[in-house]
Amino acid sequence: MSLYGINAYTSNSYYSTLLASRNKQQSSDLSSMLSNAFKTDTSDLYTLAKKADLVRSRSYQKELLEGFREYFSGGAVADTTDTEDTSAANDEKLSVTAKKLNEAAGALATGGNDLYNDADKSLSAVKNFVDSYNSTLDTLADSENTKALEKGVQMVNSTKAYSRTLDRIGISIGSDNRLSIDEDKLKAASPATMKSLFSGNYSLTNRIADKASYIQRTAALSSATTYNSKGTKNDYYNQLSAMMFNSRV
Repeated sequence: MSLYGINAYTSNSYYSTLLASRNKQQSSDLSSMLSNAFKTDTSDLYTLAKKADLVRSRSYQKELLEGFREYFSGGAVADTTDTEDTSAANDEKLSVTAKKLNEAAGALATGGNDLYNDADKSLSAVKNFVDSYNSTLDTLADSENTKALEKGVQMVNSTKAYSRTLDRIGISIGSDNRLSIDEDKLKAASPATMKSLFSGNYSLTNRIADKASYIQRTAALSSATTYNSKGTKNDYYNQLSAMMFNSRV
């Protein structure tokens, strides 16, 4: 079997677990499903060859995107069929919202004592971050860019890992993965706790900024479709990304 076939099967098994589990457990944690997908035995090359073909199935890709849409929408969504023009517009919007999130998270990550010792300034900066975070999840729900969607799942999981500390300062994570703020609690939070959570290279916001930057670049590349001298399209995203199938279906 070629390296492509093995890689395609890895991608296929990764998502097969997601889709099978989603049908049984609509509210289950997606990260657990994805982690379990890598436990599939890959020793039978004949089995690998047969299963690798699934990753190129149009209906399979559609079900995969439906699973992501449910995740970022916080529940079941209506069946939609995006045109290529709509997909490009969605990616362009995602690029904008992810860039804003990167900037808002970066402002908190680089904030010093002047920011975190001022309750009003820190509240304003955190509200900007939360609004940008939620907007990015909203645009991910409309995206067909699987690389951006994967990174979005990682971003949500990173945020959930800090849920207890976030709750202590007045930020809660809803069942739809959106963030909400208790302003009074946030303003009364310890500046030291705020700084340890949001500031520095190993902070939550630095992790979020890194993932938002990746989403922004991937979405921008996906929407950058131009025409060459022969009158055919140059889809830079599908040319340069290492995906096992096209992001648009």
